[in-house]
Amino acid sequence: ASAAKLPPGGSVDLDTVARLTIHGVTKKMHIPLHATAAADSSGILEVKSEFDAILADFAAGASTGAGPATHVTSTR
Repeated sequence: ASAAKLPPGGSVDLDTVARLTIHGVTKKMHIPLHATAAADSSGILEVKSEFDAILADFAAGASTGAGPATHVTSTR
């Protein structure tokens, strides 16, 4: 994404790379974000994210892509 400002009420979808730690195991993941600027000029930015994480990937010695997944939702 660019460094341009969002207009009031504007939104943008982004993809970021972050480190997620579950049960002491850290993995680098692509995390989708949806950011929306407040409708007024307060400068408040709401950021939402939803993604799936395969729990077996966060077990010691686990192989990638096996096992059940959990769905993560976060708003800040």
